[in-house]
Amino acid sequence: MNKIPYIKSGFGPKNMVFFYGGSAILKNLTTSSIKNYLDVIQQYIPEGYTYYIFGYEEYPVKEYSLKQIADDFAQIIRDKIGTATIVGISFGGFVAMRFAAKYPELTEQLVLVITAHRFSDNGERKINHMMELAKNEHYYELIKEFSLLFRRSWLNLVARFMLWKNKEDILRGLKPRAAIINSLSGIFSKDLDENINYLSEIQTKTLVIGGTQDPFFGVAEFEATAKAIKGAKLRLFEDETHMLPVERKGDVSKIVKEFITGG
Repeated sequence: MNKIPYIKSGFGPKNMVFFYGGSAILKNLTTSSIKNYLDVIQQYIPEGYTYYIFGYEEYPVKEYSLKQIADDFAQIIRDKIGTATIVGISFGGFVAMRFAAKYPELTEQLVLVITAHRFSDNGERKINHMMELAKNEHYYELIKEFSLLFRRSWLNLVARFMLWKNKEDILRGLKPRAAIINSLSGIFSKDLDENINYLSEIQTKTLVIGGTQDPFFGVAEFEATAKAIKGAKLRLFEDETHMLPVERKGDVSKIVKEFITGG
């Protein structure tokens, strides 16, 4: 299964596996935003855990589906890792929901961060806009759509400057156009409408975390996701956006660690 890139780190007998967000669709995992946010993820790791961060196939076939991704991930986890706490971040949450429902023997606990079973109306508009940017090869604008999501305006200014400063390197690091289109077209399709059907099949202990001003997922979507999963806990951060894990990393990591360890 070498087609799925992943990062492994940490030491311990227990396992955590992170299904990363949408930037790993546009770029290889090691050149995606993970290089800027690895320190955020590391704060989620309790003592005694080995952790893995999964990216996505670099050259996917046409109609790269959520089902295919979940099955690919399951093969790696079964063969190389074993039962793990699964953490789905943003887009990775779509995969994590299906994974937990289909592979309960591999899912010790489930954490869904800045993700819900469907996009809000505003989120759908943003995704459709991103699809148009990709199809028209407006990649720099597409990267900005993924990046300028902070609640705090000064952080958006810093991010905008860094994107401009590193524009050429960023564009060179993108996956081939066909791979980006195949990924986005297959993943952000009507296939998403089936997500709700998997939630009632999830039997593992689950935590859902989101911000009330997330541009992709509304409060109603977070609440519906948690309600549909038996016994799921919901933690919403008032006024926070899709960059909640970065802007409130201390608070979010504390909640995640306490959930995982039962503290």
